[in-house]
Order: sequence, then C-alpha cells, then structure tokens
Amino acid sequence: KLQFLYLIGLSVVKELRMVGKLKAAAALFGGTGAAGYAYGCSDEGVGRSQTFWARAFPIYLKYRWVQFLNKDLKMISDEEAAGRYEALHDVCAPEARRIAFELRGFYLKNAQMMSTREDFFPPQYIKWMRETEDQAPTPFLPGDAERVVEEELGRPIEEVFEYFDPVPAGIASIGQVHRAVLKDGREVAVKVQHNGAERIFRGDLATVKNFCEKFMPQHVPAFDEMEKQHVSEFNYSLEAKNLNTVREQIMPKWGSQVCIPKAFMEYCTPRVLTMEFLHGTKLVDGVRNSYRSLAAKMGTTLEEMEEEQRRKVKSGELQLQSINQETAKSTFLRRYLLVKDCLANALRMLMNFTPVPYALSLFNTGRLAPLAMQWTEVPLDLGYIMKLLIDVHGEQMFTHGCFNGDPHPGNVLLLKDGRLGLIDYGQVKYLCDASRTSIAEIMVALRDDKRDLVAEKLQQLGSKTKYGDKDIGYRLAAFWFDRDTEDIMTIDGKLHNIADFLDECEARDPVVTVPDDLIMPGRCLVLLRGMGMAFGMRIQLAQLIAPTAERYLATVA
Repeated sequence: KLQFLYLIGLSVVKELRMVGKLKAAAALFGGTGAAGYAYGCSDEGVGRSQTFWARAFPIYLKYRWVQFLNKDLKMISDEEAAGRYEALHDVCAPEARRIAFELRGFYLKNAQMMSTREDFFPPQYIKWMRETEDQAPTPFLPGDAERVVEEELGRPIEEVFEYFDPVPAGIASIGQVHRAVLKDGREVAVKVQHNGAERIFRGDLATVKNFCEKFMPQHVPAFDEMEKQHVSEFNYSLEAKNLNTVREQIMPKWGSQVCIPKAFMEYCTPRVLTMEFLHGTKLVDGVRNSYRSLAAKMGTTLEEMEEEQRRKVKSGELQLQSINQETAKSTFLRRYLLVKDCLANALRMLMNFTPVPYALSLFNTGRLAPLAMQWTEVPLDLGYIMKLLIDVHGEQMFTHGCFNGDPHPGNVLLLKDGRLGLIDYGQVKYLCDASRTSIAEIMVALRDDKRDLVAEKLQQLGSKTKYGDKDIGYRLAAFWFDRDTEDIMTIDGKLHNIADFLDECEARDPVVTVPDDLIMPGRCLVLLRGMGMAFGMRIQLAQLIAPTAERYLATVA
C-alpha cells in the first residue's frame, strides 16, 4: 500500500506539472478563441491556430491519457494500453487526415515526409499519409497558376511559352508543377507557388513550435532549424540556384545513373521555377506497378501481397533485409524469371520451326501465325536503387558539403531511360568544413562502434544534454545517423518502439542544445532509412556512407 501511495504521489506531482501546461494551453486557446473569435474568423493565421488547438490538441490528450494510465500510474498493462491505442488509431486517424487536408501547408508537408515510416506510425495513419504523395488538393482556381506566372515573369504567358498545360502534373504542399514548352522548343516543368504559402507555413510552424514548447521541448531545436531551411523553399530563385549547384557537383560523376534537372534562371523568380522536364514516374508508383505485375503472375494482388508482408513482419515470420540481401534476392529472382521465360520461349520457337503449325493449319483456312515470344516484366532491384540514393546523398553531404535535406519518395522519379530523377531542392543545407569534418568522423566512429569518440565529436559540435550520459548520447547519434536496430532501441532489457525510445532517452538525459548542423543531416539520413523501410529493408547507413566520409577526411588531412 505504501508503495502504491508513493507511486500515486509521484504521479500526482508529475501530472500537476502537466496540468500547469494544459492550463497554459487552455489560456492560449481561450484567449484566441473567446476574446479573439470574431477577429480569428477574418485572420487566416489565427483561425488556423484555433483549428489546430481545437481539433488536433484533443487527439494528443486522448493518447496522453492512455500513456498516463500505463506509464505513469501503471494502472493498466502494456497489453491493455496497446488495445486502447489501437482503438484510438481507428478513431483519430480519419480526423488527423481531415485536419491535414483542410489546413494543407506545414501539416501536409510533414505527412508527406513521414509517409514511409511504417515503423513509426500505425497503418491507419500511413494509409492516408501516402495519399499526400500524389493526391494533395490544390488551392488554385482555374487560371490562377497562369496569372501567377504572368505576374512573376512580367509578360503574357504566350510570349514565354509555346504551350502551357493548365492541368498540373503534380501538386505539393506549397506549390504545383505544370508541363510547358518554351518558345525555342525545350520541354520544361514550371513550378508555381500557391498564394500565401509562406505566410501560412510560417504561421503553422509557430503554432506547432508553441505546442512543443509546452509539451515536447526536446523537439523545438529541430523546428528552429526547419524554419531556417524553409527560407530557400519559399524563394524559388534561391532553390533554382541550389538545384544548379547540386547538378554541377553530382552529374559529372553520377550522370549515367541519376539525373538532376537544370533550372533555367531567366525564367525563375521567387514564386516561379522553370526547369527541365523529366519523363518518368514517381519511385513509389514505379515500384508498385512493377510488383503489381509480379503479383498477377503469382495469382494474387499487390494489396494482398503487401498485407501479407506486413503481417509476417509484425509477427516476426519475416525479417526486414539489408541492402545486400535485397540485391541478392532481386538477382536470384531475375535469373529465375529469365530461365523460366527462356524455357517457355524455347518451346514456342520449336513450335514455330516444325511442321506442327502447318499440320494444325490443315484444320483451319490458313497457316497459323507464329507463336509470339513472351517475357516476364522483371521487378525493380530495390537494393540497387537504395544503394544508389545513399551513395549520391553521401557524396553530396561529405564530398561537397551541400545536400538535399528532403529526400522523400515523392522527390525521386524512375525515368524512361533507366536513371533516377532527383527533384525538389527547396531544402538544401550547406555544411561548414568544421561541421562536415565532425559529422564525417561520427559516421566512421559509428561504423567502427567507437562510442567514446562519438560522444567526443558530438560535444565538439556543441551538442549538450542535462547529465552528459554517453550511452544515451551514443544511442541517439546511432538512431539519427545510422540505425534503429535492437541493440540501439533496447534499454535496460526492454525493446522500445521509436516513440517510446525517444521519450525514454529524453526522460533519462534531457536535451539542452542541439547544433543546427546536426539536424538536417540527421533528417536526411532518417528519411533515406525510412524509404528503405518502406521497401522492406532495414538499413545501417554508417557501413554504407563511412567510405565516402573517409575519402573526405583524407583530403582534409
């Protein structure tokens, strides 16, 4: 009884702190909601903030209540908490979708970014997040995009373009892309920024930062850095310069395997970006189409195949594979299908060069047509694709110190010539030599499992926690820059999911400062790992990127 009362006492003290935060949030919402309601209806920023607090904040409270009963009071078991969470996913995921699609902006962009993290978000959320990759609604009315282009370029649209497709080829969170043809015949993609996109985005970011300051302060530094990086995302002229810079650095070495479109600076302004048009499909669509054909050959559907794989991964029957294992599997499958098709086609060829067709034609009015050769569409080599993406981004980060911090699947195309198209350079990060050197040393130390060296380099970069726990520091560095394997995610004998792992690390050693130059590299690498996860691979990045980092360190030495 004494132990129970003691735990209750601790929980009450802890929750009183939470109540204080809730009162602050209530005061904030009450102030903008009650006193400023009439104004909020006419001011878009205040109205959006009200929508977040009125509709998104209750979702957080529902999950927090289950966590409080389970983690703090220990009144319900992990199994019961899991059941309650599952019920909340069913109820809250549709509302979260409605909020994201209604508000667009920051919320839609982050849904796009997290759409590959099946290990972080429940399937109820992943399902609608994937819709944001190619089904984002446009706020433009017919003719709006053309008007923006004319205003920005200062000329009628027919003076610049021979043809301008009024139907967008793609819609993103802050803009949309139209296919067009310049007067000189060059086919281009014209990216047009939505009206008020920057104002809305910054207001949304301020709202979310305000929420994190009260309830999850460890995430505030990431939002601060994100805000800095978005300067170029809302200035298409700057994005065009970044695009050409990365293109000039990467294409000479990797041009046979990837393509980065060229921006035509004379047709670029802060709200219009004109670049080469790349013919291809989005990586995710190409992968799904490839495996849809394979599923049909196997007498099933892609959806059934995906569901079966998710079930096996969740039950432990199927382990996520490394890049090498995935490549070996693809190689075996390709050879198997080739042998199978050759045998089948050999029989068809034999039939075509024997008297059999002639004999059969006696029962028909004319000679039978030769049997056509049939070849199975070979699935994509996902291991090769992921290795290529990691190599190219490692080259950007360490060889040149200039990289795309937003490599989500929607920004990768499968081109008709077999190359990968890399687009959207709105979040390019430039690393100073000192930071680039320290991060390169961290990657090598992670590969070699030199834990003390990782802690030392983090401190050199300016990373600071409340207690300086080296074990927690190493785990966090490994999570952001390398892997989320069991050896990292297991603390005191308990294997944590990503959310619980980050909460546990924060509880044991709260973050005080995170250097700006650590955030975007970590974000880039986590997104690459998430893409691999979506394709059935668990990737350890340090093993793959460390050789590039070592080559850079050799030049510094």
